[in-house]
Amino acid sequence: MPTVSDSVTIPDKIQIYFSTLVKVIRGFLLSMTTPHAKPIIFLGRHVKIMNRQHLHIEAKVKFEDYCEIQGLSTLDCIIKVTTQKM
Repeated sequence: MPTVSDSVTIPDKIQIYFSTLVKVIRGFLLSMTTPHAKPIIFLGRHVKIMNRQHLHIEAKVKFEDYCEIQGLSTLDCIIKVTTQKM
């Protein structure tokens, strides 16, 4: 699990943790209203999600501020995080 460097000051760490907590709370509220969403979603400010009944949102997905997600598909759209180790 990534950690925050010791060179970062305590007020900066508090700011990072607080902004992340707010995104997690927004994502939790989104997961409560979206039928196919996992509970851990990071959701920025002013994110617009349209046609959420067609979206399958996996865990640890991050939507940045002012983005727009549209689930326009005859099939369901799957949004997930993929990682590769190099």
